[in-house]
Amino acid sequence: MKRFSFVALLAASAFFTGCQPKAEEGPREPDAALGAIMIRKYGCGTCHVIPGIPGAGGKVGPSLEGVAGRRELAGALVHTPENLARWIRFPRTVNPRTAMPTLGVSENEARDIIAFLYEHSGGTPPPPSSDTPAPSPASPGEAGVSPAAPAGS
Repeated sequence: MKRFSFVALLAASAFFTGCQPKAEEGPREPDAALGAIMIRKYGCGTCHVIPGIPGAGGKVGPSLEGVAGRRELAGALVHTPENLARWIRFPRTVNPRTAMPTLGVSENEARDIIAFLYEHSGGTPPPPSSDTPAPSPASPGEAGVSPAAPAGS
């Protein structure tokens, strides 16, 4: 009985001291090296070609080569780091019909992924042109229709 009590106490101690999901820490500087780790952790290369990630040769989603030079994201958003983070974290708020899954990527993880993608595809995104529509203000909790979606869909 003593042994069972000790094991139960040890398990309870581990649970209450650190074997819990970590709360999201505050914003920090993006880290491209961590971005590479997050890309592998979330399996992004299963669907995308990603320069700089060995084995990332997926053909389901678009290649992420040169993503920093694109003016538009997901066919619906002006390319900004904030919109790219939104797309990575909550793709169905941009396009409810996307095949891209919501994977539970944190804000800091998304910023790390973006730092990696920009570092491996030419720097920062281009400034929006005057004829590019402004991004939709949908929040992560909204499942609004993408501005690029045809009417009635």
